[in-house]
Amino acid sequence: MGSNRFATEPDRACRPFDRDRDGFIFGECSAALVVERCDRPAAAARSYGIIAGGAHIANGNRGPEPSLAGEVRAIQLALTRAGLLPAQIDYVSAHGTGSPLGDDTELAAYREVGLTHARINATKSIIGHGLSAAGAVELAAVLIQMREGRLHATRNLDAPIDPELHWVAGTAERYAIRNALKLSFGFGGIDAALVVCAPGAPRH
Repeated sequence: MGSNRFATEPDRACRPFDRDRDGFIFGECSAALVVERCDRPAAAARSYGIIAGGAHIANGNRGPEPSLAGEVRAIQLALTRAGLLPAQIDYVSAHGTGSPLGDDTELAAYREVGLTHARINATKSIIGHGLSAAGAVELAAVLIQMREGRLHATRNLDAPIDPELHWVAGTAERYAIRNALKLSFGFGGIDAALVVCAPGAPRH
């Protein structure tokens, strides 16, 4: 999909969770992540973040249509495996494609699970949708934000579809992330969620 509404203004076209969203915008990106078992405190201390729990769900949808039940199940299972409650997640890295049905379904999942208190941003607003690379790139963005103590802005989020949520909109913010949730909801009924904790952050 692309944007017809902003065909002559490409810098405004990618706008997840905005009332003027017009479909997702393709992006070209890649990322390399090193994942190691942190059995030693020194290794954990030098890491960017700790993967505390995750879930990968096949929700049964064959096409691109999202499944609210699948998204909720992935989030809940990831939190259970991490040993955390929704209230302990202070930052959500949204899937946030900018497609009307996708964004609406994702926000419904936040409400159902109990994540409306967390800070939220969408990396795709900056780099577009990298398709199969999107999850890896966005996880790298989570880890960098965690290390730097800073949340990037969500570009073009001028009029959020739910203004009551705690968006990181037009300006980057200083923020110490303790427990983050990274979401990726893909074609073919694939829903994934990862809980990433800051090194040394208590998980109780």
